[in-house]
Amino acid sequence: MVTTKLYGIRRLLKALRADAKALQLSVAPRPMMTGYDRTIIECILRSAAPAIVLEIGSGASTLVFPRRLRPGAAWRAFEHDTAWLQMVARRVRPPASVEYCESPLAFLAAAASSCGPSTLVFLDGGDDRLDFLHSLRTADIPSRILLHDASRARYASVKAMYALEVVLSPPHAWDAESMQALAGGLSLLYTPRALAEAQPA
Repeated sequence: MVTTKLYGIRRLLKALRADAKALQLSVAPRPMMTGYDRTIIECILRSAAPAIVLEIGSGASTLVFPRRLRPGAAWRAFEHDTAWLQMVARRVRPPASVEYCESPLAFLAAAASSCGPSTLVFLDGGDDRLDFLHSLRTADIPSRILLHDASRARYASVKAMYALEVVLSPPHAWDAESMQALAGGLSLLYTPRALAEAQPA
């Protein structure tokens, strides 16, 4: 009985969070991260000047960050939730676009022609992103991966598979008892090919 009630409360909280996220997207789009992390991402977009950004997932980041791209650059977001995709698609403006993507393999197939030294993959660390992070490494595409919420414990083993991790910001939430990071942190990950192509000849 208690378990059933807890499950119902969790479902209600999840629905309320989704409603709040949708309302924010409609009224005042703002990526769900600290101002410090937003500033770092905007600096990377300006200084690294990627020709194309491939975003796994979509949301306020799809509406806000593309404004920081250099002229002629593009932002392609890949979303698996069709209802959310439609909500974002109604609001997205060039140079950004959003398209349906059901799995990591579908993402790699769609992005294959875009991946190169000037490509940046942006992955905001949601619960369903671990498979994408693993697939990006095993495919060894020549791209850098900008990972938000990089401090979450579940990413540790996959991050260790990459050739290089550059920590750009620390976590901002900690478990008081275990002192493990719960959220936040921003890292730039390089596959071996991406690292090799970043080296001067």
